[in-house]
Amino acid sequence: MFKTEFIRTIKSILIWSFLIVILAVFGLLEYPFISQYMDDFSKVFEKIPKIVQIMFGIYQIDFSESMGYYACMYYWTCLMTYPHAVYTGASIISKDQRDKYSDYIYTKPFARGEIVLTKVYVGVINIFIINIVSLLSSFLCIMPIKPGFDIVLRIILCSGGMFVTQLLFMAIGLICSAIFSTYKNSVRAAMVFLLFSYSFGFFIEAAGNINFLNFLTPTRYFPIQSGIKNEYNFIYLVIAGLIIFFSVKFTQTKYGNRDFI
Repeated sequence: MFKTEFIRTIKSILIWSFLIVILAVFGLLEYPFISQYMDDFSKVFEKIPKIVQIMFGIYQIDFSESMGYYACMYYWTCLMTYPHAVYTGASIISKDQRDKYSDYIYTKPFARGEIVLTKVYVGVINIFIINIVSLLSSFLCIMPIKPGFDIVLRIILCSGGMFVTQLLFMAIGLICSAIFSTYKNSVRAAMVFLLFSYSFGFFIEAAGNINFLNFLTPTRYFPIQSGIKNEYNFIYLVIAGLIIFFSVKFTQTKYGNRDFI
């Protein structure tokens, strides 16, 4: 069953991976131009409103440093990996009804909870592959600019924070698929939550003095700045683990009682 479910997601993996690699290649080609006219870009960025800088991932970014440029590219990579994660969670089960696949899979001699768990495993593998692609793409983007073992470790740590956040968004997607009875509504609700998460994260960053509200948005659990400095907050790792665990249990319970006829 796992093999069958994974094969159904291969096309999606290839498309998202291709987009992430293209973004990394674009970043690699863009850096020489930006570094050459750094003073001019810095003056332009200073004139941009703070909230706009935050929305474009350039707030308090030192583009003269390779890790500063990586932080900006990391932000744009997350704009691909997080939507993929929340979509995976919202669709990996709910799309069965859209594709008329529920009538087939839920007649198999497997408990519904086991079927849901298998699909969750497939979703995690999908997210892990996308994360590895983003990690390798980051190496492609940064290593030609500034090679070094310390850079590698920091990028891996940041990628780890991204992976946990991806799992969080997948968990939210699972909850949406369990609450809403149709594929369209579950995906729509998941994307609305993603938009809220980013918007509220922007608000917290712009305010500057309400970081105690970070727990309300997954985008603030493992920020790139903390990853670069190796200063992730263990409490958020615990919160993320609890959310992921209870989302899977909740989804198993809801689908165990759902009528697919």
